[in-house]
Amino acid sequence: MEMTNQEFSVLGNYSGSVIMAVLAVLSFIKWMNTTWFFYLLLAFRDLYLVFFFIKRHEATVVANSKQKIMAYASSALPLVYQSGFVTAESSRVATFLFVIGFTVSTLALVDLGYSFGVSPGLRKPIRNGLYRFVSHPMYIGYCIAEIGMIIVAPCPNAVIFLLSVTLYLARASAENNLLKRYAHESTN
Repeated sequence: MEMTNQEFSVLGNYSGSVIMAVLAVLSFIKWMNTTWFFYLLLAFRDLYLVFFFIKRHEATVVANSKQKIMAYASSALPLVYQSGFVTAESSRVATFLFVIGFTVSTLALVDLGYSFGVSPGLRKPIRNGLYRFVSHPMYIGYCIAEIGMIIVAPCPNAVIFLLSVTLYLARASAENNLLKRYAHESTN
């Protein structure tokens, strides 16, 4: 029996919700073990995404398998950040960056609403909220928060951060290509 596009999309939404729920649990466990606020915020982000996966708009064009793997790897990568010994001052600076970064990314998620997707997909383009000012505010927010993790443990986390930024840039490029395609198709 072959699945329709609608059935396949619903299955994808639910499997995405399950993946994000698992990441939320792993983030929460990491928070319990490290007490770093970053992981608690990460857990709440992932739980928030579970809801959006179920309710989101269906993409008219979806990412290829390589882009999907890259997107989910990028979402899971923050779990690899290491804790280190920090002073009270550096802990405050790191926590400040966590809060600012996750605030920016959460506001971007709210702006996306049901157009959210982990992997690139052609959904309704968003041009309100933070998206009026910058194309990918969610990734900017993640980078701000993840800079806080470099303060926590500079040596291993700087390498993880560079990989993370590389994946964000690749995701942004794939999303931009889909949006250009949307703009081109809607003018014809």
